Amino acid sequence: MMACMLSGAATNGRKVTTLVLDKPDTKLEYVPPAPFGALVLWSGKPDKPDVKALAKRLLEGGCGFATLRAGKLTEKLHTWFDEAVVDHQLKADRDADLQTSGNAEDSIEEACRDAVFEAQPAFEKPYTDLLVLALGPDAQTDSERAHALAQKVERE
Repeated sequence: MMACMLSGAATNGRKVTTLVLDKPDTKLEYVPPAPFGALVLWSGKPDKPDVKALAKRLLEGGCGFATLRAGKLTEKLHTWFDEAVVDHQLKADRDADLQTSGNAEDSIEEACRDAVFEAQPAFEKPYTDLLVLALGPDAQTDSERAHALAQKVERE
């Protein structure tokens, strides 16, 4: 069951859709047209199989760039997302790609700025859509904050 879905526009015109996921394997109520960027906000302790499964779902859905934020566990989230991409490349589609960014010390505002302004394929136009996914005990608060920030964050 999905708790909420918000829609709006980022400061750079990118369509922003924000979803709160009760569990990492919750069916996504909305997936933007491919290719799209994502901002994954994971509060609490991520679980490796859940992270890899979510990364695979995003990759298969057409996500090409994900900004990740999980506080001090962001590096683990990064590693597991990247492992999922490599696994998918080895088993299903060697041309599939999902780039990741994010740092453990990044605030939600910094993560939003990165997702809004930096998430784009190399040598191409920025993605037209940004999917914000929030999971964990602070998911509702994080999603509302990120959604509001995406609509007002400015390039540094």
